[in-house]
Amino acid sequence: MSTTTARLALYKPATDGSENYNVVTDQNNNWDKLDADVGAVECTSGTRPGSPFNGMFIRETDTGKLLVCTNTVGPVWTQVCIVGQASWPESLLIVRAAASDTAFHAYVTGDTQSRFLVQADGKVLWGTGAATGDTNLYRSAADTLKTDDSLSVGVNLIVAGTATVTGDSTINGKSVSARPIGTVRRYRRTTASSAASSATLVGVLMTEDLSIVGGRLYRIGYQLHFDGTVADDQGRAELRYTTDGATPTTSSAVLVGSGSEAVIRTTGTRETRNAETYYAPAADETLSLLLAISRQAGSGNITAFADASQFVTEIWVEDMGTDPGSSGSNL
Repeated sequence: MSTTTARLALYKPATDGSENYNVVTDQNNNWDKLDADVGAVECTSGTRPGSPFNGMFIRETDTGKLLVCTNTVGPVWTQVCIVGQASWPESLLIVRAAASDTAFHAYVTGDTQSRFLVQADGKVLWGTGAATGDTNLYRSAADTLKTDDSLSVGVNLIVAGTATVTGDSTINGKSVSARPIGTVRRYRRTTASSAASSATLVGVLMTEDLSIVGGRLYRIGYQLHFDGTVADDQGRAELRYTTDGATPTTSSAVLVGSGSEAVIRTTGTRETRNAETYYAPAADETLSLLLAISRQAGSGNITAFADASQFVTEIWVEDMGTDPGSSGSNL
């Protein structure tokens, strides 16, 4: 009994000798089918083959598209073609269902992952070939090309417009901060504080929730004017602080180097003190500061005097840039 081949339906005569050999049926028609189907099958976008085989190529004469059958159920046609029409002149067109689908990728023999991969949306990824891509380049917004990784320029980087830097940079071996260097927080009090009548601390002013960056150096200072009711009383001022967003109290940690003292030589005469210290956080922190005073010796009351004209109590924090570290020796 005669049969046909699975893909091209070529005629196969019976092998039991029951049929005579027919040149037209057994040979010429098969040659014609092979000649017609060699390469891609020509059709239109509306007359695609209804029963294709996986891997069959077709070329649509009305669109110029070249498609391959990737699933006989449906069937599903995937487009990979050289398009010969005005809208896509002689270009390679790869159409995928989703923007993140792979449009092109390349391996080196022995690799288990792509070393180079281009997604349908144009995002490009590079990798080692042993893991998924770790370096990328893509369109992040209109007129904007972005990488989530590092970019190294071997010769020259030329910027015709404005360069915007959001992190710290190193130029000619020197660190350049992208954050403003200078005063990042200040607070001023223009009224006298509550009185301290013992060594128990009394709060004067507070500033809270300042975001500071690990690896940077901050200069923290204050100014106040000690006033007392009894001559020769001794006052002390210091900063207490927290770094976790909690409100500082007189029981919080003392900021190293923030202490100052003064002796009230004559009542009614203020003793002005300015104190500054440096603070270098190892990691990002939320800094809050409390300026407090106490009476260390004597019998009267100590206050931080301030008014609305000549005398103020003030605290400030300055960002000094990247911390160079502490270097030197004791003598």
